[in-house]
Amino acid sequence: MDKKTTPNTSFLVADADSSQLVCIEAVKAGSNLVIQGPPGTGKSQTITNLISEFIARGKSVLFVSEKMAALEVVFQRLQNASLGHFCLQLHSHRANKREVIQELYKTHAEQLQPKKGLTDFEAKQLVERQRRLNDYVHSLHVVRSPLGCSAFEGLGWAAQLTDVPYIPAGAFDAQRTLELLQRYPVTSLCGPPTVFRSLVLEDLKQFRFPKLRSCVAAGEPLNPEVIDTWREATGLDIRDGYGQTESVCIVCNPPGMPMRPGSMGKPSPGFEIAVIGEDAQPLPAGKEGDIAVRIRPTRPVGLFREYWKNPDANAGCVRGDWYITGDRAIQDEDGYLWFVGRADDVIISAGYRIGPFEVESALLEHPAVAESAVVASPHPIRGTIVKAFVVLAPGHAAADALVKELQDHVKAVTAPYKYPREIEFVFGLPKTVSGKIRRIELRERELQRKT
Repeated sequence: MDKKTTPNTSFLVADADSSQLVCIEAVKAGSNLVIQGPPGTGKSQTITNLISEFIARGKSVLFVSEKMAALEVVFQRLQNASLGHFCLQLHSHRANKREVIQELYKTHAEQLQPKKGLTDFEAKQLVERQRRLNDYVHSLHVVRSPLGCSAFEGLGWAAQLTDVPYIPAGAFDAQRTLELLQRYPVTSLCGPPTVFRSLVLEDLKQFRFPKLRSCVAAGEPLNPEVIDTWREATGLDIRDGYGQTESVCIVCNPPGMPMRPGSMGKPSPGFEIAVIGEDAQPLPAGKEGDIAVRIRPTRPVGLFREYWKNPDANAGCVRGDWYITGDRAIQDEDGYLWFVGRADDVIISAGYRIGPFEVESALLEHPAVAESAVVASPHPIRGTIVKAFVVLAPGHAAADALVKELQDHVKAVTAPYKYPREIEFVFGLPKTVSGKIRRIELRERELQRKT
């Protein structure tokens, strides 16, 4: 696929985890496919399905991989699908195809070696294996990776040849993301709050996103301050939602429904959601309680069935007719839900219940704060106190005076008893691969430090 021969052709970059629906929509729209091979063969069927869909429609497919085992399995599946002629591209550090083929045959030498006493069936299998290997070799196109780059880096190189938007592996780059949103006709943007918090720290006035029409945050609550900043710069709201690994999105802000910044929205269609108390009864508006999904008399579609072989966990997540999500929230008079925190993240200090999200949102309103995480820290008198780990925004430095300023700010924005009695300035916060802050890690660190 030479850029000279495909100047007006669009390409979709995908991997083994790409949504098949997205890929099918892309091929219907006329796109070709650039796909990164899996590190092993476990997801070969997914890869095969994606490739088959594109080849069957006469589209070009550039399969980038440096793992011959992955390519072989995909090749066999494609052969079985009777797709006709196709080409698999292998990135290799070796000089030419002959060297790759020699290694390939060497790898299979023992399997292809005739042995004494073979049954007729085993002999046929050996002949078939030899035929498949020969066919595979003839269909293999070996590309020597520039400067000895890896297959994943080779994907970036292939992307340059085809003008594919490509973000290399590594830390999230807010500037690069904004440039891509401006350059390419991206219409929908979905990301964890960490991404949006990073984006609003950039000079958004330098960018224009003419095609962008929908922004969605997922993974954890998004601070209303970030929503306001993004709206001022782009004219677009960031619609928040709530779901779990155990469910689909069960609370959301669908297009057309008036938003209340900081709220998760209202229950999704098909779900009866309530904030309930220990007696399994819905609480009055404005009262904090457990987020629950009604499962009796009918369990809704989109909610998991059970925790596999874990009866204690299954019993612990049910209260009366409700499934307990493990998160705390408040529901207002109009049915909007407001996230408080994970049940085990809520801080109890001197008898007061304090939600970390409210304190974090208050801190984020201060111009010196780029990001924060609030956890319970052991205290000999109060039981626990509110402690904030704060990442400073560019241009601000840690100082005792700033600690006092942030504490006074939280007192003014929330309530005097909610302010962080301890503040520690850090360069970064522990996060999951999806961008969620790991407060449990910070809590455990405090527990170890003070015991």
